[in-house]
Amino acid sequence: MSKTKVTIRDIARIAGVSRGTVDRVLNNRGRVDREKKAKILRIAEELGYQKNMIARNLALNRKHRINVILPDSTADQYWEMVYQGILSNESTLQQFNIEVAFFTFDIQSAEDYLQQLQLACREAPDFILMAPVFQSETLHFFREAPPESTKFFAINSEVEHPLIETFVGQDSFQAGTIAGRLFRASIHRGRGKILCITLGHDNQNAIHIQKKVEGLEAYQRSQQRRFDLVPLTIEAFSDPDQIAAHCSRIEAAHPEIAGILFTNSRARPFIEKSRYFRALAPPIVTIGFDLTDDNIALLQKGQIDYLLNERPYEQGAQSIHHIFQHLIHDAPNPAHHYLPIDIVIKENCGAYGR
Repeated sequence: MSKTKVTIRDIARIAGVSRGTVDRVLNNRGRVDREKKAKILRIAEELGYQKNMIARNLALNRKHRINVILPDSTADQYWEMVYQGILSNESTLQQFNIEVAFFTFDIQSAEDYLQQLQLACREAPDFILMAPVFQSETLHFFREAPPESTKFFAINSEVEHPLIETFVGQDSFQAGTIAGRLFRASIHRGRGKILCITLGHDNQNAIHIQKKVEGLEAYQRSQQRRFDLVPLTIEAFSDPDQIAAHCSRIEAAHPEIAGILFTNSRARPFIEKSRYFRALAPPIVTIGFDLTDDNIALLQKGQIDYLLNERPYEQGAQSIHHIFQHLIHDAPNPAHHYLPIDIVIKENCGAYGR
């Protein structure tokens, strides 16, 4: 080929398409028919356009691998939304020879989490995208010297460690302060208790839960009007009988409360069994997290007053987007990508997609 600089116009003329279509393909913006896209990329390669990028990924046929470690999503819609966000980039990844493999673990088993993390690293992928919901096991894993060539991304739980290049997700501390402001604006009695209920594994080993409670406590300290915060954990959240027993014990210990903060997306098991939510009970202000079908139904019934949406779908999609940009375009990875936290109420929940 001539050494004359190749332009988008040259590619468009040979391919018989518009310059805008060529631009979308070369910059991976918008949707273009698969066959047309392949034709444009082939012509760009043959002409030597942006040879460093095209040759690296097409002519040399280099393959990349991303291993994803997530909780099993079959019983938890929150993680299903994260999973769908990751898959939203699937076709683009395939076109650039990027393979994504999933390693799922039991959300109630720290041992299973650590085992899946170790298995995912044995293949020495380019990237590990992980949900480090078990803080102690994650730090233990990093002490064991994982493969040097592998880079780590984290979502949902912001575990601080030099090996984690980027965190994508919510600022959990900020979420706690938002909850504090909502409680202060909505609770009209002078004082009272706010229960901070975690349905899941021990919140002392879950940094995102800790940060939410710390944010709520920090907001409390900044106000003259304070409430007594009572952190509670119910690990067996999938067993209705154990949930009922926990509810009875909690209600006996705290007969009068002003509010409840559910620190994750699992509010329904407690609300279904608790006398706090019966019609004759005094009204309490209730805050939960995320737009699962269960939570939307509870919001519409008035059993949850506010949902703080952490955008799980976007966590998955944005994580893969950053990894793609780094692998294909050598884009630098940000240390943090905090997503907005939406305050959702009954009157506006219909406007939010999940």
